[in-house]
Order: sequence, then structure tokens, then C-alpha cells
Amino acid sequence: MNEGERAELKFIATLGCYNTKQVKFKNGSSTLLISKLETPTGQQLQTIHPYTSDITPQFIRQLDDTDLVNFCITNKINKAGPFSKADIFINGIGYSLKYSSAMPPALINHTRRTGWEFAARQKGVSMSNLDKLVADYWNKRLAGIIGEDIANFDSRSPFSAHFNTLLPFLEYFTFEGTGSRVSYHPASEVIEFSDPCDIRTWDLLNRSQLLQNLWPRFIFSMRSGKGMPSDINSVSQAEKSSIMIWAQKIQGNLKGALHVRIR
Repeated sequence: MNEGERAELKFIATLGCYNTKQVKFKNGSSTLLISKLETPTGQQLQTIHPYTSDITPQFIRQLDDTDLVNFCITNKINKAGPFSKADIFINGIGYSLKYSSAMPPALINHTRRTGWEFAARQKGVSMSNLDKLVADYWNKRLAGIIGEDIANFDSRSPFSAHFNTLLPFLEYFTFEGTGSRVSYHPASEVIEFSDPCDIRTWDLLNRSQLLQNLWPRFIFSMRSGKGMPSDINSVSQAEKSSIMIWAQKIQGNLKGALHVRIR
């Protein structure tokens, strides 16, 4: 397993040590009295029962990958599936886990305009302002002002001054679903941690706090290949019309999948 997968499983395993106890997060203002822990499994939730007294965070820290997997199987701990935005449920509320010491992940992975349209319908917002930002991206890119990737800390970014335009889309893709389906298990809040076995590094954030914190670190790009149809003429006319609002042909490749990653 990779570093992020290992950290996520160790976090959930360590959280189980606080089952039926109160957890205080490092910001000092947020506490949770844990009465129920569950992990998403397909469309169902699986309960993590309290451990015996000899299971401690230090015990979990020392587990190698093989022992960690066996411990998780025994205690019904699993990594959430691709259709779950919540990684753990605490007292019936879904939380997304963010491991801050890992390689920064993609937030929205190569998604063409039809996927963003799906998100817009779920959130009840218009595509018009986002379309303007993408048009500005292409104007600047084709003029040589920016390259394929543009970071939000760069003053030339067409996106950096438009947090409120992007916010409903970012909320949807981070907490609620993908470009084709709503999550079986949406997340309501976020737990961010740098050490999965040390409660002193755990922080509780709401949706807006997380996205505001990450906003300066976002990098936007328009990609080809993954996220785009292999043959634009193979899709329906309605889908093609939507895709082509964002797409440009660059060096023989049709680029129209908006990708957002974290620096």
C-alpha cells in the first residue's frame, strides 16, 4: 500500500482507540464524544466496535503493512470505495480524511464539461460564470500568457479571484460526488492530520474552511486524453456540443478536461 493508504487506515484504527471517549482536536475549539464509528462498505456502513484495553495508538503505530491489514480485517476497518466521499462516519456524520504529509492529490481529476454540468445540476448553479473563466484561461494560454498549468498564487490565473464561482463545484467534487454520480456516502466535514497515530496533529474543518485553506494552493489545467472521449464524434450531439464549449485542439490533441490539483 502507498503512504496515503497506510496513513488513512492507521488513522481510522487509531480513532477506534477513542471509541466511547471524547476527542479534542488541535484547534482547541472542537471536541467530539464518540459514541459510534462506522466505515463505508459499498452502499452499507460497517460498525467498528470498541477494542480491548491493550490496543493503543502506540500499538497501531508499530504495525507493519501485513499486521495492519490483518488488524483492519479483524476490526472491520476498510478503505472507502470509489463512490464514497466520506472515509469514516462518527456518530452518523460522514468525514473526509486528509493526510497533510502525503504527496498533494488531485482534487478534481480530468473532468470534461459534461461532468461539471452534472455537478452544477446537483448544486443548482449556472455554468455561465465558470464558462467565462475557462474562456479566459484559453485566451491567455493561446496568447502565450500562461502555460497548461496555472497556479492560483500566480496573478495571471483566470481563476484566483473567483473563489465564490468555484466554491459550489469544489464542494460537490470534494464532498458529494463525481462528474457522473452522487456519492453513496457524502462527507459533511473534514479531519486533517499529519500523524495518523497522534491525536495532537488532528484538526477538524468544515467544508468552507478546508477549501479556503487550500485555495491558494490550487493549480488548474486543461488536459486531453484521460477525461476526454477517444473520438469526439462517438458521443451524442448534445454531449459533443457541451464538450466543445471548453475544448481546444493543441498539437493534434483535443484538450477540454479541467483538472484541479493541490500544490
